[in-house]
Amino acid sequence: MEPRFAVLHFEDSEEDATLIRGHLAAGGIQCDITLVQSKAEFVKELDHRWDLILSDFNVPGFDGFAALQLVRARDPHIPFIIISGTIGEELAIESLKSGATDYILKDKPARLVPAVQRALQQAEERQQRLQSETALVKSEERYRTLVTNLREGLLEADNDDVIQFVNDQLCVLLGYQRDELLGHVVHLLLVSKEDQVQIVEKNRQLRRGISGRHEIRCLHKDGHSLWMEISASPVADPRGAVIGYVATFSDITEKRLLQEQFLRAQRLEGIGTLAGGIAHDLNNVLGPILLSLEVMRKKVQDPGLLRMIDTIEASGKRGADLIKQVLSFARGLHGEHVTVQVRHLVGEVESIMKETFPKSIAVATKAPNNLWPVSGDATQLHQVLMNLCVNARDAMPDGGRLELKCENVELDEQYVAMHFEAKLGRYVCLSVTDTGVGIPPDIKAKIFDPFYTTKEIGKGTGLGLSTVLTIVKSHGGFINVYSEPGKGAAFRVYLPVRTSDVPEKLQEQEDLVAGKGELVLVVDDEEAVREITRTTLEAFGYAVVTANDGTDAISKYVLEKDRIALVVTDMMMPYMDGPATIRALRKLNPNVSILAVGGLPQDGQVTDGASDIAFLHKPYTAQKLLEFIRRVLDSKSKH
Repeated sequence: MEPRFAVLHFEDSEEDATLIRGHLAAGGIQCDITLVQSKAEFVKELDHRWDLILSDFNVPGFDGFAALQLVRARDPHIPFIIISGTIGEELAIESLKSGATDYILKDKPARLVPAVQRALQQAEERQQRLQSETALVKSEERYRTLVTNLREGLLEADNDDVIQFVNDQLCVLLGYQRDELLGHVVHLLLVSKEDQVQIVEKNRQLRRGISGRHEIRCLHKDGHSLWMEISASPVADPRGAVIGYVATFSDITEKRLLQEQFLRAQRLEGIGTLAGGIAHDLNNVLGPILLSLEVMRKKVQDPGLLRMIDTIEASGKRGADLIKQVLSFARGLHGEHVTVQVRHLVGEVESIMKETFPKSIAVATKAPNNLWPVSGDATQLHQVLMNLCVNARDAMPDGGRLELKCENVELDEQYVAMHFEAKLGRYVCLSVTDTGVGIPPDIKAKIFDPFYTTKEIGKGTGLGLSTVLTIVKSHGGFINVYSEPGKGAAFRVYLPVRTSDVPEKLQEQEDLVAGKGELVLVVDDEEAVREITRTTLEAFGYAVVTANDGTDAISKYVLEKDRIALVVTDMMMPYMDGPATIRALRKLNPNVSILAVGGLPQDGQVTDGASDIAFLHKPYTAQKLLEFIRRVLDSKSKH
């Protein structure tokens, strides 16, 4: 069925109006015509929707130009045809310039139907084009919304690997502003040197139309590397030719760390099995040698030979001790586990250190009387403490401070989420901290490997820390290490508590201190730490804004200076560290409340004259964090 069109006809002559209606009907144009004969009627009808307007040029008190102007002011696209018996060529041309669709002379009615058909067709095409443009705009808005809200970073590049577009999340992940990325070559700016050859080859495959997914190390603007999973697909033009690619970037740094920890655990297990077998065979070799020495000693009278036997015996016993360490690493030396009060072990180790360590090393210990008991082998735990303390001594050849302390801690979901080996529950934490040379990051990853040592030949077997790790794991615990070159090291051993011996009142969960809607700025370069801290604080009544380094923190603080009640900042960050951040914040606001967090005691010594800054040791539980924040805020409100 043909559609019927709504036509408004402005004509003062009933006879002319009837003729025009007849021509349209004869031409097969299905329409409903509304006739108006005065300006007032015409203006009133313009409030309705019309598919076509036909207008006489000369109407008493009005004319076609005025009618055209009224229509165009309301709708610039509706077809408007002037029909007149008096319009001349100049006026006709002027009407077209003013926006008329066409003009028809009453004495040439044959042009009416084709003109109307053409005008209606053009209007329909225009409407379809507008609908297509509107749909395109909506599609672009949906695409923009999708790209903007995408959790992954997104990048578009051409065939020369030159960046054409990036979304906000990629800028956040890599620390750049958008204009710092556009126009640059992807693999030269964003990819580490180790992976540039790989990414160039992947780009060749993309140009051949092959999609790909791979893991590479990308460079943050501040220079540190991030592991990224990149999913890339080629982009083609309408003819099918590849003109570039689009790629998403997902930060998998934390996932890679967990994988490395798992592989390292597997590697240690394999080495342990091998070492156990070798140690067993060596024991069979050394056993007869040591047993036969006493027989030889009775039969030999020569003093020189007796001294040689003593030397062989000393070397054999040293070998036996070394094998014992290997077996301890391999199988954990499963001794009898009984209830152990760790503070007694700390007292024994303190006595040994004060008697045998150089006077240039100041020794300090702290072991509270209410320390929870643990289940374990006292001899093995004594060995753990001695190995850690001896390593701390060797890290301070020119003297320094060694601190051995223990405390009760309860690990919550926040802590467990940040540490692969941790489990929920109560622990006793033994920490050995020194002010020595520190451990470089590349070495820290290897310190628990068996037979790995940085000491001179003859001064270390490389089994000390591997034995410590094995003993601690056999007790159901784990170890965390914090160190910076030149700033010392802190080893923290977590041993699970023997809950049956903990008094009932100690096992009751303390109520966590909630906030009162205060805004807290959390500054940390580790995304996992930032997000878990944000989640924890928001769950307990705080508002949170986060920053990924010192410079980001300063810009966020400037924007929210009047609302931020407290700044929680990590002390060890790239580009702008904690102390520099604190100094900058205090220039903006000398009274700013700050809670500094760090893995080393030295991190608490932030800046001169900053004794009023609270310091919280990493890693911290939600309870500790909330306690410290409440303490700082309450202290501020009292002044």
